[in-house]
Amino acid sequence: LIYNHCYNSCSDNMATGGKNETSSNLRKVGTLTLEPDDLHPNGIVGVGDKLVIADIKSNKVRVYRCHNGMLLSSTDELESGPIGVCRVSDTELCVAITNGIIEIMSVQDSGLISRGPTFHLRPSFKYCHDVASWNDNIVVSGEKDDTIYWCVVSLKHGRPDKLHKVCDGWLSSLTVNQDMVYIACNSKSDDKSGVYAFNLLNPSQPTYTYKHKELSLTQCITVNDMGHLFVCDWSSSIYHLTGKCQYVAIYKDDVPREPLAISWDRGVLYLISFESNVITMYKTPQQGVYLDVEESRRVSAPSSCEIHIKKEQTCFCSLL
Repeated sequence: LIYNHCYNSCSDNMATGGKNETSSNLRKVGTLTLEPDDLHPNGIVGVGDKLVIADIKSNKVRVYRCHNGMLLSSTDELESGPIGVCRVSDTELCVAITNGIIEIMSVQDSGLISRGPTFHLRPSFKYCHDVASWNDNIVVSGEKDDTIYWCVVSLKHGRPDKLHKVCDGWLSSLTVNQDMVYIACNSKSDDKSGVYAFNLLNPSQPTYTYKHKELSLTQCITVNDMGHLFVCDWSSSIYHLTGKCQYVAIYKDDVPREPLAISWDRGVLYLISFESNVITMYKTPQQGVYLDVEESRRVSAPSSCEIHIKKEQTCFCSLL
């Protein structure tokens, strides 16, 4: 019965090119209201039992308690707007600031946040957009001369490595999984907007790309524990892609307007919208199987669900 359900679900999904928009495997599990209510969040990350928000409206980085949304601490006002944030250790953060600065911050058990060293990335970038952790480095995306670039920055000395061009554009966000960096890029040319994946060890050209005519105003991107991507579009949609940038699904139900920041942390997808103080939380099924059927390779599956499908599509089977 389990085999038949999974096989039939995959077969039905493949018959429509893998684009089953009516069956959502992303499930809203609740909301969290933050204080104060005048936020313009541009980045979100979990640190232990706390959430850290980069608030570009107040030019502050704020720390909240996960379970009740209580504000624990805030930085002083920064010289420019914090636009992206990532965790580089259990207590340390990197914050991307729009004027080309990366700042190291740390969060104590009490929730108190303190500021540390800063890395100045100008003239490599005119504006920083986002930041993600990779080994003892960070990966930064930003804009210079109407072009989106990314580069690796060492946490030891703070100097940017070689710039890598993504596309002509004005806004980007990124996430890292193992040795891959995924950059969601907004371009003035609709045919160039989308998701670009680069191998950090061999970054000369994008390894994978995903473009869609409706995915023209990407706002944020994150990766889950299984290496799958979730990309938010300004049109209140969440695109679900594999690590090879293959389409899995699009979610529109229970997605708030104008999503702006997204993060995956300990099995929960956190999303917060433009000028909103409400975080929406989602989960994906724990019992399921993601198949990269182009190579007929099982990525993750419970022992009771063994499936072998050889078609050039990607599907998700949920045990219901």
